Amino acid sequence: MNSQRWVLSAVIALGVVASKDAAAQNYYAGVEVGNEHVSFNPNYSFVSGATNRSFDNEASGTGVGVLAGYRWKVAPDFSISLQGRLSTSNADWKLDLAEPASLKYAIPVTAAVSLLPTFKVSEKISLFAEGGIAMGEIEERKSAVSTSRYDVKEWQPGVVAGAGMSIAVDDQWSVHIEYRRTWYNELSYDSHLANGTHVETIRDKPIQSMLRIGLIREF
Repeated sequence: MNSQRWVLSAVIALGVVASKDAAAQNYYAGVEVGNEHVSFNPNYSFVSGATNRSFDNEASGTGVGVLAGYRWKVAPDFSISLQGRLSTSNADWKLDLAEPASLKYAIPVTAAVSLLPTFKVSEKISLFAEGGIAMGEIEERKSAVSTSRYDVKEWQPGVVAGAGMSIAVDDQWSVHIEYRRTWYNELSYDSHLANGTHVETIRDKPIQSMLRIGLIREF
């Protein structure tokens, strides 16, 4: 939470400072697509006192997003951007068990607000880093007939970090390539039998990573 407060404070400070120099501002918007990887590590604590169990559930898929930002030029070769992003993904982990039971874990929708310091290294190429706060719609579901079950869909906060490269096509258009990762806060919930009996408490800290390519237009 401390890192999220720091990023939020930096976003507010940047907005105040940048608003004083409209000539140094410009806006941009774009779309992105890429390979997305999600990782879940649920830890099961049993009411019966049995030994805790942990699992590694991972899946990959395609992520698509839209973004918009506001860039403030600090120096001839250095700028800072305030960026918002909304993304969807089809990466989901699924498993069918003989109990019978089926499980599904996914993060289908994410939103983020980030700061992007950018260094211009040549006429066409810039390098940037990303740091910000995110919200992800976490879905963790177990459907079962005679054993424990759960169905959780919650928005969880997280911290996002990344780095990438921007390649200018002309004065308005550029191509961005970036790798980023989001660490979500711990999710905690209980599982129950069909009659309501509490069986387990599950804790999980999902991680989401993406290698993406984006097309950006400045205004």
